[in-house]
Amino acid sequence: DKQFADEIKQKLRALQLAKRRTLGTDIHISEILNPRKAYWTRTLGERVTDESIGFFITGEAFHRVVQDAVGLEYAEQKLYLPGIVGTADVCGAFLCEIKTSRKWTIPSEPDPHYVEQVTAYQAMDDRPEAYIFVIYSTAGRKWEGTKPSTLDMVSWKVELTAQERADIRQRLLDEAARLNKALGKKDPLSLQLCADWMCAGIYKNEVQRVCPYYK
Repeated sequence: DKQFADEIKQKLRALQLAKRRTLGTDIHISEILNPRKAYWTRTLGERVTDESIGFFITGEAFHRVVQDAVGLEYAEQKLYLPGIVGTADVCGAFLCEIKTSRKWTIPSEPDPHYVEQVTAYQAMDDRPEAYIFVIYSTAGRKWEGTKPSTLDMVSWKVELTAQERADIRQRLLDEAARLNKALGKKDPLSLQLCADWMCAGIYKNEVQRVCPYYK
């Protein structure tokens, strides 16, 4: 029943918007990592698509289960630098970012944008080590349908020296200043493009969609 499905989608769309953080004067780490999207979100407002709702559902569900398992008191911890805020998925005895992926093949190394995010939090909290925990919800699937997919979980440990953490902190401060300057001058072209997966949905080296913020 399409009407019923559309009604549920509308409720999910409203829930996704309600769970979005309020955009204040502090720049969030996710905005630094995807500056063009951050510019247009702050200028035009949040855009919610059917695809983003799908990512929202799986991300929320898997994050909540893992956070519940390790202790909700350590979940969604705020980290700060001057003018910058970040939200670590788990921050207590250890620092961990939880990710979900629909890749069919588990890579030998974590995706670069996973590393970029967790190392930003390492630098902000001045931690020499952190973990990336990825849930692959469709691991092992085959094009010909000869093998059903399975849910698999993989983690990577990331280590940084004190100098590396200091360098990252400075870079974060510089990028936040760049974004604030672009917002003040209304100059999005001065900002770096977001990651390919964010802006163009690159899959097997082909563009799958156009970022709705560019329409």
